[in-house]
Amino acid sequence: MKTFTQSRPAIACAALLAFAALPCSAGHSGVEGYGSIATNSLQSDTAYQNPTFLNIARSVQSAGSPVGNIGDKVLAYQGEAQFGRIGVSSHIGGNATGLPNLSTGVDLNLGFFDVISPFNLNPLASNFLRLDVQLNGTMTGGGATDSGNSIGKLTTARFGVSISDPMNANNFRNLSFIEFVWFGSNFFLTNESAGGMDAPRFVPNAGAEPRFTQNFTPGLPPYSFATSGYIDVPLDGDLSNQGGPGSFLAAGSPFRLDFSAAASSSCGNEKPQCTAITDFGSTALIGNARIVDPSGNIVAGAGFTSASGYDYITPPGSLNATAPVPEPETWALMLAGISLIGLISRRRKP
Repeated sequence: MKTFTQSRPAIACAALLAFAALPCSAGHSGVEGYGSIATNSLQSDTAYQNPTFLNIARSVQSAGSPVGNIGDKVLAYQGEAQFGRIGVSSHIGGNATGLPNLSTGVDLNLGFFDVISPFNLNPLASNFLRLDVQLNGTMTGGGATDSGNSIGKLTTARFGVSISDPMNANNFRNLSFIEFVWFGSNFFLTNESAGGMDAPRFVPNAGAEPRFTQNFTPGLPPYSFATSGYIDVPLDGDLSNQGGPGSFLAAGSPFRLDFSAAASSSCGNEKPQCTAITDFGSTALIGNARIVDPSGNIVAGAGFTSASGYDYITPPGSLNATAPVPEPETWALMLAGISLIGLISRRRKP
């Protein structure tokens, strides 16, 4: 268990280490997700779960041939998830010779969940756990268009946050949903909050609103997407979702906090050369936790414990600067290195 407390605003926050993490099997914290690869004749769904870390990759061929066989389309996903950081990527590429009407879809959704227990909250006002969030990635598409009988390429990146009653999963509230979509020649951005008009939402930093940026450098993905800001998690409020039946979360009550990121790529009734790649790779970062009042002022002395032991202050990355998104080959090497470092660090813990 990790305990987090904060002082006056002059000293933003401090973390006190006191490890006694609860096991994932008890449902208090963990990393989980699912991957899906589908064609006209193939449907493959795989679930993933680990107490602290996931590093996964899967590739298949559209015609069942070994990966790399010329003339077949490569369908693949890979991802990494741990507390404070999520990365996912979905890939459709190749020529699929002789399969002009092939419909394909690749999805990967990973996330982490944790039980948070606040304390020393302000009894005279509402309290919020404010978390900084940074998102960025790239998209690549080519070949099929959205004309004739082909719906063409579709690339989507999604990020969501929700809270729920750890004793009753039916009592939950979706706090925020952010989505980047590239379909044909159209681009769509979504930043919304489910759970009622007064639901907290993702608030972007000035000049860092959700956006697409075109890249004209040869050899690089043609579009990147990014945003950064914060999400306010209510520490006392209604857990009903979109006005449905639910319960009230009393101030200071433990609650389950869920984060997820997803990458989807698809081509429908595709032309053979259709390519769709969504790289939301290792770029969903969550940290810089502080408990604030409705005006955004830090609540002195307030704090929380997390079942996972993550302090929600410093994610395995950086919230201070946006790093360039690596190419898939570079990312694969990075994931391998991160996995090795994580293994070494776990072995060193007492």
